[in-house]
Amino acid sequence: TSTDIGVSETSGTLDTESLQLTGNGVQYSSFTWTGPTTSNAGTLNTGQSLSSGPLPEPTNYPTAFTATPLGNMVDIAWTDATGAQLPGAYVVYISDQDNIVAPVDGTPVPDDLDLSDGAGAKNVNFGDEAYTFAGLSTNTLYYFAIYPYTNGGATIDFKTDGTAPTATATTTSVVMYEDFDWSWMAWTPVSVTGDQVWVIDGFGVGGSDCAKMSGYSGVSNENEDWLISPPMNLDAYTNENLTFYTAMNYTGPDLVVKYSTDYDGGGDPSTASWTDISATLSAGGWAWTPSGDVDLSGVSGTNVYLAFVYTSTSSGSATWEVDNVLVTGDGADPTGVVINEIMYNSPGADEEWIELYNNTAGPIEISGWFLQDHDNNTIPIAIPDGTVLSPDQYYTIAIATDGSFPFVPDLDGTLQGGFALNNGGDDVNLYNLGRLQADIVPYLDDPPWPTKPDGDGPSLSLLDPDLDNSLGENWAASLQANLGSPGSENFPPVPTILVSSPIGGEIWDQGSTHDITWSTIVYTGQIKIELIDTNTWTPQLLVSNISSSLNTWSWSIMSSQAAGDDYVIRISDLASGPVGESMNTFSIVEPYVQPKIVITEIMYNPPESGSDSLEFIELYNNGLDPVDLTGFEFVNGVSYIFPAVMLDPAEYLVVSVNSVAMMNTFGVTAYEWTSGALSNSGELIQLVDDGGMFVDSVRYDDHLPWDTLADGFGPSLTLCDPYLDNGLAENWAASTEFAAVNSIGDSIWATPLAGCSFIMPTANFKAADTTIVVGGTADFTDLSSGGTMVSWLWTFEGGTPGTSTDQNPTGILYDTQGAYDVTLEVENDFGETSTLTRIDYISVDFAPVADFEVDATNPAVGQEVNFTDLSTGIITEWEWLFEGGDPPGSMLETPEPIVWANVGLYDVVLIVSNDYGEDVMLKEDYIDVHPIGISEMDADGLIKIYPNPAYGILNIENATGEVLTLSIYSLTGRQILENRIQDGTTVINIDHLDAGIYFVRYLTESKLLKTGKLIIK
Repeated sequence: TSTDIGVSETSGTLDTESLQLTGNGVQYSSFTWTGPTTSNAGTLNTGQSLSSGPLPEPTNYPTAFTATPLGNMVDIAWTDATGAQLPGAYVVYISDQDNIVAPVDGTPVPDDLDLSDGAGAKNVNFGDEAYTFAGLSTNTLYYFAIYPYTNGGATIDFKTDGTAPTATATTTSVVMYEDFDWSWMAWTPVSVTGDQVWVIDGFGVGGSDCAKMSGYSGVSNENEDWLISPPMNLDAYTNENLTFYTAMNYTGPDLVVKYSTDYDGGGDPSTASWTDISATLSAGGWAWTPSGDVDLSGVSGTNVYLAFVYTSTSSGSATWEVDNVLVTGDGADPTGVVINEIMYNSPGADEEWIELYNNTAGPIEISGWFLQDHDNNTIPIAIPDGTVLSPDQYYTIAIATDGSFPFVPDLDGTLQGGFALNNGGDDVNLYNLGRLQADIVPYLDDPPWPTKPDGDGPSLSLLDPDLDNSLGENWAASLQANLGSPGSENFPPVPTILVSSPIGGEIWDQGSTHDITWSTIVYTGQIKIELIDTNTWTPQLLVSNISSSLNTWSWSIMSSQAAGDDYVIRISDLASGPVGESMNTFSIVEPYVQPKIVITEIMYNPPESGSDSLEFIELYNNGLDPVDLTGFEFVNGVSYIFPAVMLDPAEYLVVSVNSVAMMNTFGVTAYEWTSGALSNSGELIQLVDDGGMFVDSVRYDDHLPWDTLADGFGPSLTLCDPYLDNGLAENWAASTEFAAVNSIGDSIWATPLAGCSFIMPTANFKAADTTIVVGGTADFTDLSSGGTMVSWLWTFEGGTPGTSTDQNPTGILYDTQGAYDVTLEVENDFGETSTLTRIDYISVDFAPVADFEVDATNPAVGQEVNFTDLSTGIITEWEWLFEGGDPPGSMLETPEPIVWANVGLYDVVLIVSNDYGEDVMLKEDYIDVHPIGISEMDADGLIKIYPNPAYGILNIENATGEVLTLSIYSLTGRQILENRIQDGTTVINIDHLDAGIYFVRYLTESKLLKTGKLIIK
């Protein structure tokens, strides 16, 4: 039995070919090669034995495994494995992470060319020895590994022992790629001479299309024809590299490759400068020849053009073909052009279009970019050379038409053949010049995509160019019912006022002041602000005719404003513009007035054994109005919520641990707290109102400065003066009022429900200023406490007058240097007195007197000037001000050297101060800055010669009242110039003198002779 097996030759060298048969089925013992007759059968391996089961795993791995990046593609190559058992195929893994895991026997690895998850695989037949991964992410490091295997399905057997071959490659950005498979795209053929032109031919690399040019038409003809690329922005990349393929046959001039950075894309290439590029070209015989890597890293510019220049003559016209032109580089892919609007199903006959938008702040060159739908085999719509989108520019492209297109698009893509959009959903792909995807919209005609654009009239419109346009929820039907908004904003912002305060939930008091704030969107105008009670929605005007640009207005809420919890603020245009309101309601309430309830007496450790029965807390109404204590509560110390009870002004109330014991011991009625006891070692007692607002608190203690007699020795802790701060220990004392003797014979001192029978005063005072300049005055303020003061006696040591009986004496004169005591004796309405003396309280001294000097009042421009402080008195601070100087001021006693850069008169100020005052010294026009001149020739400031060095001119200021004779000499003594200089300012032109060193001499009428050195630059 025999059968014919067809063998496809993959090369012209048959001694490199091998026919391998694997698997199960009919076995053949020998093989014979037949035809074509020109083939070389090679060595026959007859008598092969085929097993009846699966083959073992391959013996060896392939060798010479490499990965070579080509822009966003990587070429994988290897040398087939050898050995006793050859593989049937290989699986090649790719990953953007170094995490490739070996395959498992019995589990085939399917082809996975979707690398969106960063990993994939490809099965390659034995003998192919190469594969290209395309469409990879740019500027990304990829890892590769290869595993040979035999068999398939459940019997697949991978070689995984040892170390599998691996490789890495880093992709680059694709600046430009063109294979001429569709059309010229944005490339431009330009014929300078001859009738023959560049054409697209079907014999490119791998059998695809290519660009072709021949000057032969029956005979050889003279031709010059250029094929010019769209512009490239090479400033956005580094390490740029060019590759391409050429094929050639017949004889004639070589093809020339050039680039230009000043070509304007206007057609005639002779108007620009072009530079030749050296590359490997085809030697002939139609052999496709790679150019090799052409380094373009030294070429810069935002509009760089490539050109393939063909020439032929009447004596020779080769045919040249060009394919797969690729420019790569390191840099970010261009972004910012957004597919912004799509009309894929207009009513009636389809008039389809899309809109692009530049969503950046800079221009974007989109020459050579193109559009395609989901089918990458369709002819794309290419954007022509010279297309630049300005920031925020829209660009419309017609996709399909029935002859009644509703507007004039920026690009009529229907002239390019192209494609039509599917009404049921399609992909709109935008590719850049490097054929990298710049944007994609995979629209559908069902939710979450809007449905009205599917034939109802509106276009499919992106809500905001900043949103992800691949998501249906970010699109909507256009506002326009029948056309959309080609060339303009899809959803222009509506003029809006947004109230930001009050936003809702605020509680504002009557009589308080608050800022009403707002912001606006595309609106400016005059507004009014109203208060709205949402129960009636009746507006109450607060202010009118203010500018919306203020964004804030201060509202003083009237005390008479009705309280309520349902208010909103409304801000609106005076006419019919936008209206904004608070998001939620806010409240206006009566202002909280803290009741003046004071804790005035605490019995925390009565002299009892066992449980204390006489602990109590006394409250006092120190205000002018009765206070309803209903719901008031002790929340610290003890627990008690007050019942309905009113406490009148100047009235006391007692809460105790045992109300019966209080009645039996003191004969007073007391409320009884619910739980708790007062700590003998001190604690916080705190009272709040029925709303939980703070009323009063005392944190007492059982050690100094608190009076320790209250800790179990009989007295209570008493605040005799309710006007004093009961948070301070010094305002409390052990009670001295005898009240009772308890059952075990201990005396108790306390005044529950009553004030102290007398109050001791405490003298206190302060001065407005305790450091007084000699001859100055001081004012004093009485701060005494403890009852009502009825008399004051002040004694002012060193002061005039020396005494006073005023409560707050003023104008006490101190005219002698020194430190002086002040004494205050007060008497209160209980007839008690208190005296306070503050030792050396008033310090009297002199203020300083400012003065200074300088080492040069007439400096030259740029000369350092040094100042010296001559001030008298004790000085603690210095402040120097140098008009026009550098630096302009100093806080040091001796400032750093000061420099003036300009000619002129300048003031200097010195301010000195201490605790007693300050003094200012101003010297007007103190510094007279003159130009840089010949200083050794200055005759008491009457003659100035400058500048030095001099540049072309020499200025002479003569203030002598005499005529000068000015001479300039060379270093050899030869007189170069002589002039008579009149009184005043004279300018001499010395531009004709060579640069160098000269001597200058002048002689006055009074025979004053001066000589100096002059440098001429």
